[in-house]
Amino acid sequence: GLRFGTDPKTQARLDDVLCASAASSPDGLPLLQYCLEELYRLRTDAGELSFEALHQVGGVEGAIARRAEQVLAQLNDAQHAALAHVMSLVVLLSTNEETVTRRRAPWSALRSDAEREVVAALVESRLMVSDLSGEIPSFGIAHEAILRRWPRVRDWIETHRGALLVRARLAQLAARWLAE
Repeated sequence: GLRFGTDPKTQARLDDVLCASAASSPDGLPLLQYCLEELYRLRTDAGELSFEALHQVGGVEGAIARRAEQVLAQLNDAQHAALAHVMSLVVLLSTNEETVTRRRAPWSALRSDAEREVVAALVESRLMVSDLSGEIPSFGIAHEAILRRWPRVRDWIETHRGALLVRARLAQLAARWLAE
């Protein structure tokens, strides 16, 4: 029962615009997935995914960042302060300092209600996922594209690059020590 809208100015079909935008980005599929979820959430009563909604969510490239900032706007000061520790649990920097990736963290690593509330809000908005890692309840970033496309997280990574690198090197050395 869904249909894609047509731009009244250019007569371009929304599905064609979405495909072209996703094809031009290395993060195309996760960005498209998130954008389509947002377009579905904002569909018209007649079931149309519209250009108006696409502009409202920030396009394929901006949908994740815009939604993340909307979620953060609803948080209180304690929850905002808790975001840094949450990010430190799920962001991983390679020892060569080139690759930033995500990892899972156990819910038990969260130290406060504010941290649990931040993760719950991000899970509810599908920016993070929660599942079992083995038998342990865990959470993590839904898509690595979030690490590259959300300016707040990119800035946090750059600010904490040194600490992330130290943690990566310590993890590598600890794994080597355990193996030997």
